Amino acid sequence: MKKEYLAMNQILKKKLERLKRKREELSQLVNSTESNSLIKQDYIRVKAQIETLEDVLDISEGMMVE
Repeated sequence: MKKEYLAMNQILKKKLERLKRKREELSQLVNSTESNSLIKQDYIRVKAQIETLEDVLDISEGMMVE
């Protein structure tokens, strides 16, 4: 069971890294003159996904401790 948690945590961490890279790219676009409402919406959506994924990782790591 612990191996499954570790594998899932690795998958979630990789997803989190990808989302953070995407957030950085979107952040640059939002701060540029090329920004539009769709880019801003995507930035907010990615930011929310990052927060949710970080919460899931915290819960998962808490479950492994027990």
